[in-house]
Amino acid sequence: MAVPSENRRFAFQGKYGNFLDLNSVGYYSSRIGGGNKLVQLKIDHTFHYVRDGEGVFISKDKTYNLKNGDLFYTPPGNPVIYYPDDSNMWSYYFFHLGDDFGEKFASLLGVSEESPIISTKNSQSIDALFDKLVSLDIPLPELYHTTLSTLLQLLTLTQTFEATYKTAVSGASFVENVRKTIELNYKNPEFTINSISNLLHVNHTYMSRLFKEKMKVTPVAYLCELRLLRAAKLIRDESLPLKKVCEAVGFADELYFMKCFKKKYGMTIREYRNLYKNKM
Repeated sequence: MAVPSENRRFAFQGKYGNFLDLNSVGYYSSRIGGGNKLVQLKIDHTFHYVRDGEGVFISKDKTYNLKNGDLFYTPPGNPVIYYPDDSNMWSYYFFHLGDDFGEKFASLLGVSEESPIISTKNSQSIDALFDKLVSLDIPLPELYHTTLSTLLQLLTLTQTFEATYKTAVSGASFVENVRKTIELNYKNPEFTINSISNLLHVNHTYMSRLFKEKMKVTPVAYLCELRLLRAAKLIRDESLPLKKVCEAVGFADELYFMKCFKKKYGMTIREYRNLYKNKM
């Protein structure tokens, strides 16, 4: 699939069940929009992936010459400069993440303020991944969830993440990464345990067995438990509609959510709210 013919930016901030602080995603070609050497300060965790061409990234007095397949990271409040090479102007994909999600994603990706660059070895696959995403013509709520899925796939296609799993696929580090992935994505109703096994190219049964050995609970049960624990905190706010609670913790079906909630807490949501109100 070809790169977009125009610069594009999709903003999700504060919309579409944006509970993971996925603020925006887009594509920028300096051949279309130009470039500058101004110092920039980002308010979000900002990630750029170089699609083609070349450019320069300067952070903490270090200069990095970048090309296709390179990804550079800017944490909030860190002054940086980045601009295209005059003879081979770059284009890049970008995405902006809020505080909690952005920090965790950077850690999983293997970048930091001190080490802001990774060079991927699967650039063709990543190119195709973002080419498809940014070329989609679908409603923003659907694009939001598709973008989350794309970011998960990006993790599996980066060299550092693959290396982590090759060395830890049978140990505690693997289980910890599965747990972190669940905690990053539990608010997305489309996220299931199968999403992890498919993205990591790990057999579902093997992954579940290994996870249960370390965590004493299956991944499915851990995901459900996490959603219910987060829901219990939100339910205390009587002004928050049940539908909003479900959306906030990844339950697509209100009836199923109420059934799971009663099974765990031994009472209905109304009873739980009344109990909490009487304790105040």
